[in-house]
Amino acid sequence: MILLLTWLIYPVLEAITQGLLFKYKKGFGHVKGDSFYLQLFLIRGIAFILWGILVMDAQVGSFFPLLGYAVGCHFAIFDILLNWFRSKPWDYEGKNSGWLKDIPMFAQLIISGGLIYVSLEVLNALGY
Repeated sequence: MILLLTWLIYPVLEAITQGLLFKYKKGFGHVKGDSFYLQLFLIRGIAFILWGILVMDAQVGSFFPLLGYAVGCHFAIFDILLNWFRSKPWDYEGKNSGWLKDIPMFAQLIISGGLIYVSLEVLNALGY
């Protein structure tokens, strides 16, 4: 179960990286209005696959709970940290904040928390 905590490194590092990019006006979505969400999803996917190789064993059925845990943790941590690095309110949602921008931050946290809880319960039942 401790190995699951290693995923928390990724959203923290992504928030720091994007925070620095925003600070120097080179952030995703700030270069001539271009959006880099496809590239970000690919990077996140690669990071998840590498992390999955580290923590996943050969148990059938462990992929989706791990994916739910990773997605829930990312959405619970990333936006709040990015806003903190950018000196914005914790629930700030920019015009180019992605497909979740229409959902209030508080609701996103409740959904993320539920996803994390259910994923951990399933992983616990699988023996993680």
